[in-house]
Amino acid sequence: MKQNIAQTIHQLQQRVDEAFQEAIKKTGLTVRQFSILSAIREASLPSQTDLVGLTGTDRSTMADIVRRLQKRGLIQRKRKKEDARAYVVGLTLEGVKLLESADKAASSVEDSVFEPLGRAAGSRKERALFLDILERLTEPDEEQDSDSAAA
Repeated sequence: MKQNIAQTIHQLQQRVDEAFQEAIKKTGLTVRQFSILSAIREASLPSQTDLVGLTGTDRSTMADIVRRLQKRGLIQRKRKKEDARAYVVGLTLEGVKLLESADKAASSVEDSVFEPLGRAAGSRKERALFLDILERLTEPDEEQDSDSAAA
């Protein structure tokens, strides 16, 4: 029986989440914490609001995770120069080191997820194409965002 897209994506998500959680267990991070730390590194001093948009995490969950990561000494919050009411978030040296360790685990999980495609040059192209398509499918819909802002 052929599955629909929702079933297939859900199964892949479960497989990746389980494998990833097992791979990063030693770091003490969750998949969501890893995602947030990665977004902080990529965005270079984002605000918590920026992180909500970048990771798809709701505001209250983001505030809780930021608090936990700060308590662990992995991130630091500073008042934004342009707006003293807002905070920017940055990685500490300990956060950078832990994220590098988790990156290695993430890479091995990614390799295992794509293993069924094989290691041929064609499969590398398929892998790159698949990742490109996923990124495009998960990018915020700018037209929808501008419609919401206009309303």
